[in-house]
Amino acid sequence: MSNGDRRQPHPDLAGLFDGTQSRYAYQVEGLHEVLLEQFGDAYLEEQAEVEFLTGEEEPRTLAEIIEAEQEYFDKVWYVRSIAYHDDQRELPYDIHAGMIASRERAEAAYGRDELWKAIGPGHEEAWQYGYISGKLATLRWVLGSEWDFLDT
Repeated sequence: MSNGDRRQPHPDLAGLFDGTQSRYAYQVEGLHEVLLEQFGDAYLEEQAEVEFLTGEEEPRTLAEIIEAEQEYFDKVWYVRSIAYHDDQRELPYDIHAGMIASRERAEAAYGRDELWKAIGPGHEEAWQYGYISGKLATLRWVLGSEWDFLDT
């Protein structure tokens, strides 16, 4: 950098950049041009992958997070309500009626088949229930709850 002009290398380093074996570039735009000239499409492909992996995505809004938390709360609650009912526990009529109405709302919102994926007797269903429980715990953590808070 001569007299504060960064477009050229410092005079003490200028000899290192001969233009054939090495080249001076300043700032991202200059480096981008050098890499594009040297590596072409391979550089562009790598750049696209790195931008994807480094989080160039926009973060979710609070409204999106709260909506997702409600969805996974509903799904976990639905599975638990089926398990609770399967235990043949006696419930007062009004509580039982409310539970059935809430199940129907969940089925209308998410589809019965989607909700039943986590209820069946096999290994895959147990994994699915764990997966939706993990999503609920994560979303709640993002919203400020402690880890593993799964009350429904």
